[in-house]
Amino acid sequence: MAGRVLFHNVGGEAHEETWITSMAPMVAHGICMVLAWLFLINVGTHAARYLKKADPPLPEWFPFHVWSNGIGVTLSLVGLIFVVAHIVAEGSPHLNGLHQVAGLLLTMGMLLQAYLGAQAHYSWYEGKPVSPIDMWHWWGGRLLLVAATGECLLGLQLLVDEGMEVGVNVWLAIGGMVFSAFGLVAYYEVYYWYDREVKRIVKAAEGSELHARGGGDSEAPEPDAMRPRHRKRFSERQFMLIYGVVMALFALMLVGSMYFSISMPHMPHMVNDDDDAHGAVH
Repeated sequence: MAGRVLFHNVGGEAHEETWITSMAPMVAHGICMVLAWLFLINVGTHAARYLKKADPPLPEWFPFHVWSNGIGVTLSLVGLIFVVAHIVAEGSPHLNGLHQVAGLLLTMGMLLQAYLGAQAHYSWYEGKPVSPIDMWHWWGGRLLLVAATGECLLGLQLLVDEGMEVGVNVWLAIGGMVFSAFGLVAYYEVYYWYDREVKRIVKAAEGSELHARGGGDSEAPEPDAMRPRHRKRFSERQFMLIYGVVMALFALMLVGSMYFSISMPHMPHMVNDDDDAHGAVH
């Protein structure tokens, strides 16, 4: 007859394994967190960074930021429910390790970020200067995103420590996603700084030209000499489109790899019902 899977909880009592006591909720937890942090919150955070002051303006940046991050927060909480239910059902110790403690701190920081974002939004008015709440929200979100990236890597290693087989394609997918994210953002940050410097130089050149025409200093520099050569600008919209597509592709690869290439550990406690009837189960 078909075998039944038994496992021993912390107290040593053997009983039949169910879906919630298997390792499947941990994989579901990992998939939720990867989608939440490495894709949704990641893209939503950078949308606020680059599209808020896009040239030309893009007022849709705010609803996109709210929806992307909001769905990411919801998915993160769903992933948290999966793993908490698994730990409670299995009878495992709570907050047992760096990943668990860091995950709790990240969840608290995530909820604080949502609160700060709401405060910054509802206190905004035209011409409002940057406030401490704005700064905390901006830099807190960026630091949480970096920390969450490390936390996802710790989570995959924890699956390995639990005896699960994590395929190399999973590590390649998450490594490619993290490397691409940091590489693209680093490149555009440099370009973004350069672009602002170009605008500052052009503005200064135009001001000098107006001053010279008004009968000012005859030695004023020629504005054409200060202006950079004509170039096609790499806009914020173009960058976010490329960034979003790249992150979406890697997210699909990573989730697919996690679903198909993470196998459950071998469970030695397999017994037949006939053997069980004769008292073979210890």
